[in-house]
Amino acid sequence: MITLLPMRAEAFPSFVEQATLLFAHENVAAGRWSDAGSIERSRAENSKLLPEGIATSGQFLFEITDPELLSPVGYLWLAEMPRNSTKFAFVCQIYVEPAHRRKGYARAALQTAERFAVDHGLSGVGLHVFSHNSGARALYQALGYQVTSMNMFKPFGKNDA
Repeated sequence: MITLLPMRAEAFPSFVEQATLLFAHENVAAGRWSDAGSIERSRAENSKLLPEGIATSGQFLFEITDPELLSPVGYLWLAEMPRNSTKFAFVCQIYVEPAHRRKGYARAALQTAERFAVDHGLSGVGLHVFSHNSGARALYQALGYQVTSMNMFKPFGKNDA
């Protein structure tokens, strides 16, 4: 149904911008970051993770493609991460264009990523999901992903004093 193709150099700038905006938005929606400065903070995080752009070692950037369509339907960003004496693939970001959602592309991309991880001798696939993203959480759980830790926060009302 889908193919993960290595990201084309000409697609990288728009990917980075989209990834930056999405990460900033999700952190603001989760209450982790304030809106002010969130895009700059997200851009700085992505720059740390991708210092050499598309050629950064240990980072795997893919375009999610449907062979029947003429353009990619989204992207998947995997990073090779250490875990004890092994390494695993970490899903930094998965994104499917709104017009192509709810068609199984994210599920197929993650299943293909799992095969990629196995083929590269990695011990598993990890990811982070924001608690407000119930659709993504349901997908990940359906695919067998398990919660390994959980952050919690109790907000207090704004102090008007």
